[in-house]
Amino acid sequence: MGVANNALMAGVLYEDADGTTALVWRLIQQWQQQGWHLGGLLNACNEQGLRQSDVIQSVADGTCFSILQCLGTGSSSCLLDEQALADAASVLRRDMAAQPDLLIINKFGHAEAEGRGFAAEYGAAAAASLPVLCLLSPSFQTAWRAFGDEYVTVLPPDAEAIEVWWRQHQSPQ
Repeated sequence: MGVANNALMAGVLYEDADGTTALVWRLIQQWQQQGWHLGGLLNACNEQGLRQSDVIQSVADGTCFSILQCLGTGSSSCLLDEQALADAASVLRRDMAAQPDLLIINKFGHAEAEGRGFAAEYGAAAAASLPVLCLLSPSFQTAWRAFGDEYVTVLPPDAEAIEVWWRQHQSPQ
């Protein structure tokens, strides 16, 4: 899994969503402590460090958004709440307007593969030449590559690999 120098958007593969989300949060905190200006959204983690799949959190100010709507007691599944996603997308657009050093977009999944969810925000970030880091399920690798062509890469859930990609896209501070 080589990292292409021109790949402005990196999808971090996850089999273990909890562990990979916690890893990315640790990197975010480290980079913020180093003075990097980060924006975006990532699944929140609870007190035990487990990913909250129904909540995304602003990496800039901690604002949380509940993104799933329960369909009732008779339902065995939940659906993405399109209004909550639209509200969260406004945070991504606000953060992009502030020209962060790095934009985190929670994950590239089925909604984005279908042109919904945060697909427009991925496109806007690419148009603005902002580096983007997201989580990526192995089942969406093909859709990710089709979505971003040569501007995307796939990274293993490894801090060193993510750091190498990030260093390639850092602007001088």
